[in-house]
Amino acid sequence: MKRHLIPFSPLHGLASLGAGGLAISFFVWLLAFAPLGGLPVPTAEQLQLARQDLAWSGWIDFWVMMLALLALAHYSLLVWWFHRDRIASHANENLYSGEAHIFRLLTPLLLAMSINVTFVVGLVFVPGLWNIKEWLFPFALLGFGGLLVMALARWQAQRRLTKQKGFTYQGKGLVELFTAFALGMIAVGFSASAAMSETAIWHTIGTIMAIIAGGFALVAVADVLRRRVRRLIGKPLAATATGSLLIGVPILTILGIAAYRLLMAGKHHFEMNIGAWSITALLATVFVAQLLIFTVATPKLLRHAGWQTLVKADPQGASFSLICPGVGLFVLGMFLVSKGLLAADVITTTVAMGLYGLLALIQIATLGLFVYLLLYAMPTEKDSAPRHANGPNQTPSDHETNPL
Repeated sequence: MKRHLIPFSPLHGLASLGAGGLAISFFVWLLAFAPLGGLPVPTAEQLQLARQDLAWSGWIDFWVMMLALLALAHYSLLVWWFHRDRIASHANENLYSGEAHIFRLLTPLLLAMSINVTFVVGLVFVPGLWNIKEWLFPFALLGFGGLLVMALARWQAQRRLTKQKGFTYQGKGLVELFTAFALGMIAVGFSASAAMSETAIWHTIGTIMAIIAGGFALVAVADVLRRRVRRLIGKPLAATATGSLLIGVPILTILGIAAYRLLMAGKHHFEMNIGAWSITALLATVFVAQLLIFTVATPKLLRHAGWQTLVKADPQGASFSLICPGVGLFVLGMFLVSKGLLAADVITTTVAMGLYGLLALIQIATLGLFVYLLLYAMPTEKDSAPRHANGPNQTPSDHETNPL
């Protein structure tokens, strides 16, 4: 494939987000198959014991290796994005102006993902980390608390600008859901402390803050759907914005996992009677909703040349919006099978292995697309002019009609 000049776009930050999501997707294999020794998550010590089983040692080593590589890619791309974004912002003060202001929500989204990735990396690679977890949860709560304040402040600024300047986001799909994405990522971070801390104050704060952040995320989703869905029907849609139609899939994943963790917190800390069927019903409902989004959005993505533009003809920063839906469907599917259907004895182990195989195909396809986009959708070194958060070779005036 012949490469064209690709300017930098704020949406190149989605490359770091995709790498982080893929790293966690390999951690989910460990969560499903590694012996946990009574713990809610695999640790370095448990994985070392699991390697004594030759039947699984190879797979465990593979999953750990992929987790390490993709986590490294996540951190590298995150540092790179902050560096390039700073340079681009200085070179073009209008980079986040107008309707592109919504992309300021990428910062809390990426940082929240980074904290979540750091959590799983620490579990897998740092012996004894679980023993000092109660000392670490306060710092995690502070970190997510700061990101929640940042996300809410930027959301309110976005709402003021939308009202004052009459932004319509015509032709931009559901790009405004980046707000809900950021808030949901923060909520799932809080939910880790809620479910796993044994200290009353920390798991109580985690529970309350997860509910608050998740509640704001749902409000943001409802607000966007109320104002924008009708305008999507029968209206032209920019090819570069079609990936935003699938953003609901990863949002449902992180909110679904947050809800699952809150149920576990209620069961273990607050003496709530939570059965396996309740968990299965929750995860199955979320998974079906994700399938419905794919069913509705995919034809529109193809009809408006989204795949042709974002993958084949013109890979760019917006192309990485196609990674998170695949990751989200895979991760939620793994939770449904391992924590839902199997735990409730709805399916046998043999059936579960077949379902794992289907989910593995989704993960492989998503990983392949991610590698492809790293090769063909990243900014080219010869180009020093930042993309105006839109598509290639667009001028600032184009930005008013096509921020993706």
